[in-house]
Amino acid sequence: CMSRLDLLNGLQVDCKTGNYFDALISCDLLEFELLTTFGDKQPHFNDYAAFTDSLQLRSALHQRGNPLLEDCGRAAAIGISTSILHRSRDGWRMLLRTCAPKIADKKHLLHVIPSGMMQPHGNAERDYSILPTIYREYLEEVWLEEEAAAKEGNLDSLLQIPRLQSLHSMLSAGKAILQFTGIAADLLKLRPEICMQLILTDSQWYEELHETMSDRDDFYALRDFDELASIQDRLAELRMISVPLNAAQEGFELLQRMPFSPPGAAAFFMSWKHAQRLISLLSF
Repeated sequence: CMSRLDLLNGLQVDCKTGNYFDALISCDLLEFELLTTFGDKQPHFNDYAAFTDSLQLRSALHQRGNPLLEDCGRAAAIGISTSILHRSRDGWRMLLRTCAPKIADKKHLLHVIPSGMMQPHGNAERDYSILPTIYREYLEEVWLEEEAAAKEGNLDSLLQIPRLQSLHSMLSAGKAILQFTGIAADLLKLRPEICMQLILTDSQWYEELHETMSDRDDFYALRDFDELASIQDRLAELRMISVPLNAAQEGFELLQRMPFSPPGAAAFFMSWKHAQRLISLLSF
């Protein structure tokens, strides 16, 4: 969990340990209060001050400090969202997923893949890194290797898993790039989201993924963005979507056309912004 976000001396996140249920009642409950109150009152712009005053939990939190930069006594869980950009035979693509179907109010929203909460599996000091979380979510969400991803151990233990050995070899050979794109703030839950992107330059990676997912009906490869409108009703049924990228398209335009969750929107936009700078280098 975040204890402090320092924006003055470089970009630094000071952390502490916390637990899932504390995060629910100190962060997710803020989102519930905001959306419920907004739905009940449906305030006009001129009623903004009165509306914010009616948010008792959020108002009390702001009295304790700046919740975007401090924990203010909460378990401000840190999310990690990694977008995957990859080559394919028809150009460059990005993988997206729908939010978990068990989350009723978000099952139709899109997110980057993989994504999850920063958490140690075993020794917190030993696993004080974002890499184990990224790699575990990569195994679970992209390759559906949940049993392997749930294995406890340090980073060296994870790298004994064949799928990660392959990815690590690509990173070492320069066929893949894992880079930081920024830190976003989820303004509904008032907690940080570390945004990363994984760029895979070898089209063989997608060929293998496509072959693995070819017999599944919850994987869908869009031919173009215009096709997204035709599958809106199916989004809740799809686990992963492959989206073609076009260098001429603007990130804001794509965000307006696609139903993203807040952290998904931030991770997607920052990744696309960085990807545009790599267009000429990687022949998008």
